[in-house]
Amino acid sequence: MNIVFDLGGVLLNWNPKEVGDKYFSQQNDQEIVRKYIFGHPDWLELDRGTLQLEEAISRAVARTGLEEKSVTNFLTNFPSELTPNPDVLNIARKLYDAQQHKLYVLSNMHLHSVDYIMQEYNFWHLFEGIVFSAPLKMIKPEPQIYKHLLDEYNLTARGSIFIDDQLENIIAAKKLGLQTIHFRNASQCEAELKTKLD
Repeated sequence: MNIVFDLGGVLLNWNPKEVGDKYFSQQNDQEIVRKYIFGHPDWLELDRGTLQLEEAISRAVARTGLEEKSVTNFLTNFPSELTPNPDVLNIARKLYDAQQHKLYVLSNMHLHSVDYIMQEYNFWHLFEGIVFSAPLKMIKPEPQIYKHLLDEYNLTARGSIFIDDQLENIIAAKKLGLQTIHFRNASQCEAELKTKLD
């Protein structure tokens, strides 16, 4: 069986509200960040790789009225908030050590976040293949990115389990015939994986 992990919100901790609140102390600014940065289409274009970081910063400053220095600091350094989830990594390591299943990554990820995590973390050997959205100019839940994963690594949808915390991504994977686990926490994920793999 092939097991495909999402990164942010699954293998890596990711809580936009907490991250925004860490970089902006004023409540009004925090609300602006949630609505006009995380909630803005530019965020998806960063994931898609069709918007560069410098342009995203200038557009966010113009759109929000926040200080350029603060926005630059935030958008430049937020990838460091993508920290490993040890409980989920432990699941991946156990699967890898058992040598019965092949592991993959399918993630929506900004280019500068990709650069950061690939240099910062050393668990990539666990995975047979890694697919990031930005280099491909595709994002979940678009069907093309799932098809790319399957084609690139010669996987079958029926023989693959996709794990993601976002329901729309799970729905899209199901439509293509993948087995799915809607991630809520590590223990729930591990229990559902065990059921599907037994």
